[in-house]
Amino acid sequence: MPPFISATPHSRSAILSAAHRAACRWTCRGNSAGLAVPVELVTFDAAGKVLQALQSKAVDIGFVAIDPARAIDIAYSGAYLVIEGAYLVQRGSPIHSNSEVDRPGVRVAVAPPTAL
Repeated sequence: MPPFISATPHSRSAILSAAHRAACRWTCRGNSAGLAVPVELVTFDAAGKVLQALQSKAVDIGFVAIDPARAIDIAYSGAYLVIEGAYLVQRGSPIHSNSEVDRPGVRVAVAPPTAL
């Protein structure tokens, strides 16, 4: 991967939320440390807005989940974060493995907004 070159006197890094801010801060600072420029964290409330900011060059780097559909417009690095998620089931549930979830009749609840 070629070195990151900022077009501004600081590194503008897009993040998705205040909670995401803590997880990305070390990565943003690591990227900007090699440039000896300060980092500016820019918060967005949706991945689509991060993509728009990247495309319009309002930010230099963004932190979003890998999505093959987005790869048409942007380039991805290797993963900077791996999230280990798990299903919660009621005691006595017949579900004992992930492979038993993705089948007809099994309902999965998520808290919006989510990409999971």
